[in-house]
Amino acid sequence: MKVSIIIPVYNSEKYLAECLESILKQDSAEYEIICVNDGSKDLSLGILKDYKKRFNNMTIINHMHKGLSAARNMGLQIATGEYVYFVDSDDIVKDGYIKRAYDLCIANNLDMLLFSFENFCDDTLLREKYKKQINKVKRVMSFEQVIDGPTMIYELLKNNEYYNMVWIQMTKRQFLQKININFKEGIVFEDVVYTYKLLLECKRVICIDEIGYRKRIHSESICGKNESIYNVISMWDNYKNVKMLNLILDKGNKRNVFISEKMQERVTEQFLLHFQRLNTNQKRELIRQYETNDEFCEVLTKLALD
Repeated sequence: MKVSIIIPVYNSEKYLAECLESILKQDSAEYEIICVNDGSKDLSLGILKDYKKRFNNMTIINHMHKGLSAARNMGLQIATGEYVYFVDSDDIVKDGYIKRAYDLCIANNLDMLLFSFENFCDDTLLREKYKKQINKVKRVMSFEQVIDGPTMIYELLKNNEYYNMVWIQMTKRQFLQKININFKEGIVFEDVVYTYKLLLECKRVICIDEIGYRKRIHSESICGKNESIYNVISMWDNYKNVKMLNLILDKGNKRNVFISEKMQERVTEQFLLHFQRLNTNQKRELIRQYETNDEFCEVLTKLALD
């Protein structure tokens, strides 16, 4: 298989058919679709079974609910494609874009290809609420010469074009196996650390500004839901893991110093942003949980000072 398309599915009956249609339109018998039903309680599994009748290279994994990271890891375990591409079950892949991405990967022997996306929303009220995110142009610069991952991180951070979402990247499966990487389970926003690790190890990567993916904002998506303590704890986990990854960077290199400082700054800002969105009782509960954690309290002090 040329490409393994891995789609975690959890209670996605409202949008799943549209997602799968966008995959079937890619029109290639040389792709495999791996759908991991993550313990859905709605009609998602039935929809998957109906679509399996239309696509010979579709595999369905059905298991108890373990979360997005576990579902992606399960898909990776059975993937056979030269390249791996992750799709969320409520989103849409642009027509013909998987072939476009794969051809670029093969032509340049890439470990990783990065591209762009656009947000969209069917709900009028949410569309107004997230108007800024929907209208914002996501990536306007291309880095089409093959460079290594740390250099790509540097260029993207420098131009405010760094995005960590896995559905705007296609990755060589052999490269993933070589560095033995998985998604951390039990958290959300798991692609923050995953993508950073990938790029730190990557030797051949290209970034283009073409939009290949449409991200749906809706009431059940992470950005559409009310803030939760779980989200903020996940952000704190990312803060700690990015800090650990930064320790391996050679600080004698100015580029690496910039990367380290900017990445830590980003995860700190993300953590504080999500903390601010909690209601008063949630904030108190979280502070109570971490009141003996000096570093946690130090980061929150930064918020108070700002």
